[in-house]
Amino acid sequence: MDRNEEALECYDAVLAVDPDDPHAMRGKADALLNLDRNEEALECYDAVLAVDPDDMDAVHGKADALFILDRNEEALECYDAVLAVDPDNMEAVHGKAAVLLALGRYQEAAVCCAAVLAADPDNTAALHNRAYALINLGRNEEALKCCDMALAVDPDYTDILRNKADALINLGRNEEALACYDAVLAVDPDDARAMRGRRCCIRD
Repeated sequence: MDRNEEALECYDAVLAVDPDDPHAMRGKADALLNLDRNEEALECYDAVLAVDPDDMDAVHGKADALFILDRNEEALECYDAVLAVDPDNMEAVHGKAAVLLALGRYQEAAVCCAAVLAADPDNTAALHNRAYALINLGRNEEALKCCDMALAVDPDYTDILRNKADALINLGRNEEALACYDAVLAVDPDDARAMRGRRCCIRD
């Protein structure tokens, strides 16, 4: 049995005795989130917050669930609520950056990613998100630097390789972009985006 399934059974056992136990309810919500049962997780986080609106762990978990459910404006409000209490919560800053990317607010996303990277320069997820934001802002040389920093940590990070290829194409460096797409396809031969990019490189 999955550890989250085991945890869920334990939290349900506690809640059968005390349905209002906020710690068990939040633990259940976290387990549900880890199991991708996001609507149920959201209900549990709301139940915790009905008892204690200032439970920032529950607010953060709710933000994560809302983001997964593509309810991005609501997720952003929750991340901002966490950061209003704890401005140095880099997990919340990273989550906010992802939401801002989904909303197409690339400048703000790039700023959030920079804050995460100031605290953790090798954070490959933040490097990926910042590169994506910079590409959409037309700042391709800066995006390349982010990609190269991430690939120094994880050479097989296919999302970063695709980002790097996109930046290289924007800079007219198609042969180098082709090499990036080939590297993606060496890891995942069925990657549709890399196959499309590769065809564009050859055609151009």
